[in-house]
Amino acid sequence: MYQHLTDRLRTLLERPRRGGLARLASFGDQGMQGVANMAANALLARAMSKSEFSSIGLAFGIYFFVYGFHRANVVLPFLLDGPNEISDDGGKHDRWFWFNLCSVGAAALVLVLVAGAANALFGSRPAMQWVVRALVYSVFVCPTMLLTEFSRRWLYQAQMPIWAAVGSFVFLVINVGMAAAVYLWRLPPLVGATSWAAASAGLFLTSAVVRPPKPGSLRDLPGVWKPHARVALWQSLNHLPYTLYNNSVIFLIGAFGGAAAAASFTVARTLSSPVLSVTGAVDMLDKPRAVRALAQGGVAGLKSSIGRTRRLLAGLNGGYTVVLLALTPALLSLIFGASYARNAPEVRLLALAFFLSSMNQPSESILLILGGSRNIFSVRLSTALSAVLALALGGLLFGSVGCVAMLVAVQTLNLVLLTVTERSVTRRANATTG
Repeated sequence: MYQHLTDRLRTLLERPRRGGLARLASFGDQGMQGVANMAANALLARAMSKSEFSSIGLAFGIYFFVYGFHRANVVLPFLLDGPNEISDDGGKHDRWFWFNLCSVGAAALVLVLVAGAANALFGSRPAMQWVVRALVYSVFVCPTMLLTEFSRRWLYQAQMPIWAAVGSFVFLVINVGMAAAVYLWRLPPLVGATSWAAASAGLFLTSAVVRPPKPGSLRDLPGVWKPHARVALWQSLNHLPYTLYNNSVIFLIGAFGGAAAAASFTVARTLSSPVLSVTGAVDMLDKPRAVRALAQGGVAGLKSSIGRTRRLLAGLNGGYTVVLLALTPALLSLIFGASYARNAPEVRLLALAFFLSSMNQPSESILLILGGSRNIFSVRLSTALSAVLALALGGLLFGSVGCVAMLVAVQTLNLVLLTVTERSVTRRANATTG
């Protein structure tokens, strides 16, 4: 009886799923990631001063900056190589696992050098302490979270979405457990930052155990990346402007508003994490589905697939955003404490900005799939230049509220530019294939 149940469980977890169960597992995976980040940030915000907590937020801004290059050079090329079935003989897909490890090791070395240089140059300046702390935290947070992001996609490509959800449950338990220890026993802030590192290590080990890669040759690793060099180059270039108005916009907010503004932004991003989680969950499955739709139904099939994605994001993220806008003051007091309640206007504006950002994802997907990397770069460069000027002006004239109000305007501009560009590229693709 026990063996029968064990076999049934293994079959359920390992059986390839492309339908409703796969999507449910993807939402569970992203949901647990979102809950973990929200709970850990809430506990740490209560346990730390705003200056200390701002360092956590900036460390994540650094992570998102680094991750953009990792995504361009490792994650996206790996996804473009197609599904990695459990029954395959390793080869190209397994070499991506080792290529990822080498890439993460190189990123870790760079982060150590940057943190050491910053400490030597600015460690004695009180105004720069929160920045130096963030760079030190990033040494622990960034490499392990890079492993996590690849590990989850490693499992999705192996058609094992349920195991990805199991890995995220491990992440949730470790991350929230360590953050709770910091809150209850007032442990040093560094322990709070390393809670993400420990949780990421747990998820990585889970993925490596349930889908172990076959040994690879270091001599073969460059060959797995070279066919995707052009895509990786353009995506890396695209990331540079993108980071200024999206994932790492905390750099601009911190520059124009200081540590307090950065802490407020981190709180706002935490409350908006369900929007980010939903967008990530949809992207995990819908981008590969869109690639298949293009192959099977041409540009019309691709547009139909992306249209369903857009409607799904609008319904889920729009509904959550409306609730968040209505309950912002109460949620701030309940989750983060009275000291953050006065930041309700900023949080409401940022909630709108995150919603608009999520609606950009379908257009960027269709441009990427149709080979419009240069178009994405043009849109992102225009938006980034607008963001620097707008946030500087808004911050100087109206403080942190002005910064985030301008961010809403910038995200609106980006959505308009992407919509116009998407229509142009799809018309051109239709003319070419028709």
